[in-house]
Amino acid sequence: MIMQKPYLVKFSLKITRFLFVFIYFIQFLLQFFCTIRTAHPCVYQYTNYPHELHTFLAHSHDMCYNLPQVITRFSLIQILEIRPHRHVPCITPPPRKEAPAMPQNQAIQNIVKKITRQILESGSLDGKGADANTLSIDLKSDRANVSRILNSLWKDGALIKCQGKPTLFLDRKVITQHYPGYFIPQTVAKGEKLSSLLQPSENEGQAEPATSLELLTGANASLKEAIISAKAAVAYPPHGLHALLHGSIGVGKGRFAYCMYLYKKNACADGEQIPFVTISCHNFSQNPKLFSQQLLGLARDVLSNKARRGFLDAAKGGLLFLDEIEYLAPASLDLLASILTKNSYNRIGDTQTRQIQCMVAASTTRQRDDESIRVLVESLPVAIHIPDLEERGIYEKTELILKMFAEEAHTIRLPVKLSRDVLSVMAAMRYDKNITQLAGEVKSACSRAYLDSLTNRYQTVYIHLYHLSRELLAFHGCSREQKDSIRHILEEVPDKYIELDQHGNSKYMEHRNPSRPVPESESRRSLAHRLEMDTESIENIYQSVIDHISNLSSFTDTELYQIKRDIYPIVLQIVVAQLQKRGRFEGSKKHIHLLYGILLHITNFLKRSDAPGQAAKSSMPAASREIFPDEYQMASEIMESLSQIYGCCFSGREVDYLASYFAVFTNWISTVNLGLLVICHGESIASDLVSQAMKTIYGDYIIDYINYSASMCLEECLKLAAAKAKKLNRGSGILILTDMEPLTTINEYVSRQAGVDASILYPVTLPLLLDTIRQILSNRSDFSLLAPSKEPHSIRSENISAQEAFIQNLVDKVIGKTTVFLDTTKAVNVLEKCLKATLLELQLPYSNEIAAKYLCHCCNMLERAIRGESWNYSRLSQFTNEHYELMNLIEHKLEYAENIFGIKIPASEIAYITEIFL
Repeated sequence: MIMQKPYLVKFSLKITRFLFVFIYFIQFLLQFFCTIRTAHPCVYQYTNYPHELHTFLAHSHDMCYNLPQVITRFSLIQILEIRPHRHVPCITPPPRKEAPAMPQNQAIQNIVKKITRQILESGSLDGKGADANTLSIDLKSDRANVSRILNSLWKDGALIKCQGKPTLFLDRKVITQHYPGYFIPQTVAKGEKLSSLLQPSENEGQAEPATSLELLTGANASLKEAIISAKAAVAYPPHGLHALLHGSIGVGKGRFAYCMYLYKKNACADGEQIPFVTISCHNFSQNPKLFSQQLLGLARDVLSNKARRGFLDAAKGGLLFLDEIEYLAPASLDLLASILTKNSYNRIGDTQTRQIQCMVAASTTRQRDDESIRVLVESLPVAIHIPDLEERGIYEKTELILKMFAEEAHTIRLPVKLSRDVLSVMAAMRYDKNITQLAGEVKSACSRAYLDSLTNRYQTVYIHLYHLSRELLAFHGCSREQKDSIRHILEEVPDKYIELDQHGNSKYMEHRNPSRPVPESESRRSLAHRLEMDTESIENIYQSVIDHISNLSSFTDTELYQIKRDIYPIVLQIVVAQLQKRGRFEGSKKHIHLLYGILLHITNFLKRSDAPGQAAKSSMPAASREIFPDEYQMASEIMESLSQIYGCCFSGREVDYLASYFAVFTNWISTVNLGLLVICHGESIASDLVSQAMKTIYGDYIIDYINYSASMCLEECLKLAAAKAKKLNRGSGILILTDMEPLTTINEYVSRQAGVDASILYPVTLPLLLDTIRQILSNRSDFSLLAPSKEPHSIRSENISAQEAFIQNLVDKVIGKTTVFLDTTKAVNVLEKCLKATLLELQLPYSNEIAAKYLCHCCNMLERAIRGESWNYSRLSQFTNEHYELMNLIEHKLEYAENIFGIKIPASEIAYITEIFL
């Protein structure tokens, strides 16, 4: 059939030729497609090739049927450039929408973050990280470019560099989030391990709420009697005496009951577990029948057809706590009183009598003699009163506030920095609902501060005044005595903030922790040690007395109060009698710190004389008999009276010391103090400063003020200042404290017009005014120290030149001889800026001693860092955990030096620098 139709044969041959060539052509194209695609843009028209080749083959009967000949006739580039036949529709693929390329530094940082998270999940940090070679392969980029980007991110603080071969990088933010509260260095030196810096120290503890009676705030003070009664009630056999806890709402009766339970639990042999069952009586106020069923239990439950235990059964061997018994109905109170009186009960529907085998503690906000609960109170043999928060005093209130903030720090697992101002405001507040209200205020302040830390991405929660409630900020009912107590407490806080780590620990709380064995006596012994001296070993007694008195002048009121408690009463009585006899007691009361000093010295001598193994005293006669005859006579009479009482013998040098002390003391109290004049712009600024100063510091000083208002001309102010200066002058001159120009040289006008020796001090602030008054009262005021009277700028320039001379001398004689290639002038200038910035942040004064330590060490450290070397620190892990905040601060302030010299300072070197500031 086909042979009879030759056109069919021709058509079949053409089809066969076409298919043969088409298959081989497509195979060739696939082999070279990737290379050709980048070489010529016309590759996107590859869908047109089959039709063009088909057209060519249709008109070429004598063509060889292999692919090389096709390529010979039509080069590949020509094939790609051929447009489709006009009779054949061309389908052009749509253009590809490419996503915008991610910046390479962002892509690298994302990969490092991913690798860091994978490493943290594996649980091992050491020897792992992203390196430049691996990243360049993954990103198909140049290795040098990847290395440059990694180092740039490291310098910006985004990455941690682990030095070695190869150099590894980790994402610092991911590590910080995984290890909150730890010091995360930017550089890990070769040989160091990052994991060693992230291990908790051996002595690191976790702050937990005080759950023992001995650990309660006020255990040795306001709660002492309550705790003694509670221990006695719990320890009484066989199961303890039933007790009533009474006190105002929110004083902590429930927590006290739980502490009683823990005390009972700890007293159990072999660590036996005992139950603590709490009943909220408010839930049964309207249903006495339900209360009796829950308390006693049922012989047969209607639903389960089984016996059901009651609260008394559930608390067997432990403690049953009935909270707020005043809410119980009279029938319930009668039932409970009957059960406790008989010490037995019967389940409802049961005739079997059961003995009470637990201790019952009940709490109420009513008085014990309240008629509504009298029937139950009579059946509770032990009554324990929990005092109100205000009755416990400012010191205990402060302890409670700090403990609550410590618990919050432990809860949120972040360090907390509490402003001294916040502590002052919260301690001054009167809380109607006692500890409950106080705890609410603490949580409210912490929640607002925590939100701020999340918003600003802080790793520390800072608590400031604006985090407090309006009720706290609006309160102004604090008494003068309470303000004085708060001020004394804050004197013990050396910094602007009280720091609590993420576990709730704080150096300040450890120092004030009432649970430590006799911490107050330790503090008093420390103060006594600062003043204690052996007169037999003193070479210059008179100079020693001067140093002793100067040391006393620096003591705070709180420290003086602790000294007073160490003084023997009989010593106080004898010395005061001698001072009154000679008419010196009234003057000594104005300088009470000097009186306490001699009383403590005599007390310490009597304590040493009672101690065994004392060396024999010198028998040399007293030399003060001729120099200070009156003081010698007073010292001899005091020694004679004490010898008769204590049977001790005073040496001649001891008498010399007392006589010299009384001589200096007499001269001290007879010194005439400066007069103070405060002049400020405004209607009431100066008067307000003086008013606040007089409320804060009491003593024998004269002070006045001038409000330089807009209605007063300068001439009137000058004349008024001269008139007031005459009244204030007692013979020692006056000190003028002012704010700004044109009053900064008013002392010259006063000296000329009033004939009064006047000095100037500016700009005046309340702390400066208070410090000036304290110096005047302690007789430590010196014109040259307080203020330059005639040439302030020249004196200031002399101080600066002296400081520069010290630094230059340090560079020439020390730093220049210990460094090899470092530009010492440049290094010292850079490091001085870092040092001053660090001291400013730490609120520490600049001194030649700390400058010498810092500059000498850091200059040599810069040379080591430039050479790629570093010192090892043996206890780096423990040190970083204890001082991670200070190390972070110092590392941050040294970034300026790092950028100048193009280095990174490793953690071990930061640790050595940190020791300078401890």
